[in-house]
Amino acid sequence: DPSGIVAAVLGRCAQIGSDHPAAGPASAVRRAAAAFPGDVGVVLSLLLNHVRLEPGEAIFLGAGNVHCYLDGLGVEVMANSDNVLRCGLTPKHVDVAEVVAVTDFTALAEPRCPVRAGGSNAGEDVEFDVPVPDFAVTVIDLDRHRGRRDVDRHGPHIALCVAGAPDVAARGDTLRLHPGQAAFVPATDAGFTLTGTGRVVLAGTGLDAATRAGAAAQI
Repeated sequence: DPSGIVAAVLGRCAQIGSDHPAAGPASAVRRAAAAFPGDVGVVLSLLLNHVRLEPGEAIFLGAGNVHCYLDGLGVEVMANSDNVLRCGLTPKHVDVAEVVAVTDFTALAEPRCPVRAGGSNAGEDVEFDVPVPDFAVTVIDLDRHRGRRDVDRHGPHIALCVAGAPDVAARGDTLRLHPGQAAFVPATDAGFTLTGTGRVVLAGTGLDAATRAGAAAQI
């Protein structure tokens, strides 16, 4: 029964003020305990990195990294995966043996993604330097593009609106998006256009055209 150690950890964290070096993790413990009282995940959260992202920042987590999203608006992009394992802070089933088998317990380096330098839209788009070819994530601010951004990258894309009311146009069809809505542009569409106002998070494959063509030929 973990309730005793959970209560002890929560009680100590309640004494930590906002000027303490551990204020961030202590705040995370209090929030987790309020949502899942008595859950041992409240204690285990102290073994994780507490990362607070500012608007426009992103982190990258490789396979096997335990993580918990606390609050705020975030966009999560995953590579193809056939499993999701829960470690705690949930009323759903927790498979302890499998979690221990697949978790990477190596200390995590700085997880924040740097912004990729260079490119035809340097200074206008925010493209994160993700260390895998599975996906690419770019934030497009249409106001910086004077209301129009032509996307000529091949491959499938998901365009997610996070602000404003942009239009997505491909092959003669146009779709108006509002915050929280997304459009899927299939790989068969050779490019598309974003117009209007607002910000769009664009997720696509990180593979270049030559690599994708080689993979398609092998298939």
